[in-house]
Amino acid sequence: MPLGTPTPPALLPSVSIPAVWTRPEPFGVQPMAPAVPAWPTVRAGSIITDALRLIGWLRVGQTAAPAELAEGLIILNAMLESWDTEGLNIVVVGSARYDLVTATGSYTIGPGGDFNALRPLAITRATLYAGGVRIGPLRLLKPEEWAAITEPAAQSTAPRLLYYDRAFPLGLLNLWPVPTFTGTAPQLELYTWSALPAFPDVDTTAVALAPGYDAALRYGLALMLASRFRVKPSEALVSAAAESKATIQALNAARFEVNGGTVS
Repeated sequence: MPLGTPTPPALLPSVSIPAVWTRPEPFGVQPMAPAVPAWPTVRAGSIITDALRLIGWLRVGQTAAPAELAEGLIILNAMLESWDTEGLNIVVVGSARYDLVTATGSYTIGPGGDFNALRPLAITRATLYAGGVRIGPLRLLKPEEWAAITEPAAQSTAPRLLYYDRAFPLGLLNLWPVPTFTGTAPQLELYTWSALPAFPDVDTTAVALAPGYDAALRYGLALMLASRFRVKPSEALVSAAAESKATIQALNAARFEVNGGTVS
């Protein structure tokens, strides 16, 4: 499509970042479960279209051609890969329930693990269910709290504590006490933050991004598309891209202290 004169980019609105839930002390006190927000979802096509508008390639009411969307997806995923080499993760939020096995206190989580899912960067909430009925939340432990447990093999009908070891390539979930039961297996519900490896398609797959990451993707992609389509980006866009990327770098440093330790 012919370029014409680029229109000034309309920068995205700022995002309000909710505080990360922190567990009450002292150790052993059971927390009340916080309300779980319903994160909005986004598709790659929306990010690509907005990025093209930010550089003036598309105007209001125009849609990207299939070839532009396909190329935009390639460039978007290349940007994610480049950021990953910098240790900069784009965080998606999710939840799922997993069946427990009697007398088993440790489970791997990640692609091909006992719990086959994205390997979490952090677990923000864990809840036990039995027969579909909520039993209660599990307290999330820091490394030093897990190390302080003197009888890690102790058993009970229901676990009360969870320690997440962010091992690689599979994370390791440790429940305490080790659950023992008969009949229908209880389920462990996990709310997680995981790294987005790539967008698999333009419009089919929707992902829920943690607050703060959407704008960084759109501004960052806009700069890369400006280079690809030989459009000079505005100073405002260059500044917004740098600021939004710095913001998520700071968010990553702060957010992944949820379970203590250093994220890898």
